[in-house]
This record gives sequence, structure tokens and C-alpha cells, in this order.
Amino acid sequence: MIKKLIALFVMSLIFCTFSFAQETSSPQMSSIPLFQAFFESPVEIEKPYVIGDISFADYDFVSSFELGARGGLLLSPKIQLGSEISFISLSPDNGDGESGISDLLVQGKYTWMLEKSRVAAGGKITLPIGSEDVGGGNTNFGMFGGIRHPLSPKATMNGVLGINFIEAGKDRETSLMLGFGGTMIINNQISAVGEFNLQTEVEYAMLSFGVDYQLKEMGRIRSGIGIGMDDGAPDIQIKACYLFDIK
Repeated sequence: MIKKLIALFVMSLIFCTFSFAQETSSPQMSSIPLFQAFFESPVEIEKPYVIGDISFADYDFVSSFELGARGGLLLSPKIQLGSEISFISLSPDNGDGESGISDLLVQGKYTWMLEKSRVAAGGKITLPIGSEDVGGGNTNFGMFGGIRHPLSPKATMNGVLGINFIEAGKDRETSLMLGFGGTMIINNQISAVGEFNLQTEVEYAMLSFGVDYQLKEMGRIRSGIGIGMDDGAPDIQIKACYLFDIK
């Protein structure tokens, strides 16, 4: 609990800093996505995109290495569809490691403007095609809503709320997801992202910071670090990815 309160305090300080950044009467909405709530945050996209990412996470008794692929497209100007799948390798402190493919995550959302804020509502489901050795083979589903509000031409504040129904044997557990974060444009190519996300039933809470670098030719490179605040989150997570638009 103390760690969660510290994380909330840190994020509050970040928001206060963002709110004083170059005030203007006509702020523009940033299109920089978050890290943890990448799809849930109401970011406007103009073209289909593909992401390749790599991540390392260290837990109390096991570490994980992931190679992931993610993609998204517009079904209409306000409707987005996204999917994600990963190869996961688990290395416990004791015993043999396991590896395999994760379940396929499919998400859809509807976005619209509410005065100066962008709002999103959507749902998601995992298709049980993954290996049980790495936690796959489950049909989980949920729904979510998100809001992004511009604080200045360079900064946004984001909030996400969702509920997930997680398969646990023959039963289902209900987990509340709550997240908030901020983005700050440093210059024409570099943006900073801060975020805190928690999920109740799986005892997940993580504070993360990252950098988004817009390449001059095509795409962007993103990297970040996460610090776990609860038993279900890794003690530390390091992630890097390359995002590019499909013309």
C-alpha cells in the first residue's frame, strides 16, 4: 500500500509539472501513446501500424524475456482495431525454464471528442491459442474507457478505467484496472511518458517512465523502464520497441 501511495504521489508531481508547461488558450492533442495502457488510451491514429518489441522482466522467483508483435488499423475514422501476440521465455531461479507463444489479444475501441478532451470506450478478448507453459490457453475478456486531456501544446493528462474477467480454472475472477499517466513533448522528435497502472485481482501495480523518439524518415523508437509496486508486477521491467506506420 505504501508503495502505491508513493507512486500516486510521484505521478501527481508529474501532472503538476505538465500543467504549468507553456499554457495556451488553444492546446493541441498529442498523439504519443502510453506504454502500459497503449491501446486503452484514446490516441488518434491516421494509418495502420505495426510494432515489434522486446522486453525483460525480473520477478521474485522468475525472470521473463519476450519478443512481441502488435498491430492496429482503422475500421472507420472513429473505430480502431488492434491485436497483440508474444513469444515468452521464462527462467525460474530454480528448475528448468519454459517457453512458448502467448494467447492472441484482440481489442477494439471507439473514440470521439468531448469538448477539448478525447474519449475512448472499448473491449478486448484473448483467444486461447497460447502455450499453458507460459500462462496461455485462457479466454479472458474485458471492457475499458479512457480519456486524454491536453494541458498545453506539449503535455497531456490521461486516465484509464477498465474491468477484466480472468479465467481461473472453472471459475472467473473479476479484476479492476485503473491507470493514469502523462505525455510531454520535449522537442520535435523526443517525448517523455510517465504512467501508473494497477489491477486489483492479480495484485499488479507498476510505475513506468519512457521516451518516444520520432524518426525523421518513418516510424518511432520507444523505450521505457517499469518499477513494480505489488507482488503481481515484476520488480523491474525494461522494454524497447519500434513502431512504424503502414502507408
